[in-house]
Amino acid sequence: MNVLKKLGCGIASWWNANAKRADRRRSRRGSVAILVAAAIPPLILLGSLSVDQAYLGYRYQLLRRTAQAAALAAQTNLSSYYSAGGTYSSTSMATINSAVQTVVSATMPSSQYGTVVPATASNSTSAVQLGTWNNTTKTFTATTTNPNAVQVTALNTAANSNPVSLVLPPVVGKSKVD
Repeated sequence: MNVLKKLGCGIASWWNANAKRADRRRSRRGSVAILVAAAIPPLILLGSLSVDQAYLGYRYQLLRRTAQAAALAAQTNLSSYYSAGGTYSSTSMATINSAVQTVVSATMPSSQYGTVVPATASNSTSAVQLGTWNNTTKTFTATTTNPNAVQVTALNTAANSNPVSLVLPPVVGKSKVD
């Protein structure tokens, strides 16, 4: 090496500098693996959270569309209510509930989604309610006297035996969401 220094080539200093860089590179090996290992769990959690949020959004939209379609089907059968004299009867309500259940079972089959719109004969406690719609105040009032609208409430709840199952919540202790 002394010979190279005397020649003034600078090869020795270049050699020493590169040897030091190689030592530093060797001491840093594996640091990327540690960073990747530390980043994977948060990325998996964020990914499953985004999948769950997307699925919840999908189920909400599916419930909304099902309720709207069922209300439209019930509205078209509201004439059966008036053909019965415009008074509440179990027969006219059964016709409306039948139309609602036909649409609901076509949109969200009970074998896959459970009972989304439970049918009862009572207008006040049912998920299918007859009533009047006020265009000025944009409100629905449940009544059996001269109804002009039908309100359908679709549910995904544990009480209804059809909560939404998710991916992430089992990690934190809750696997279903109402």
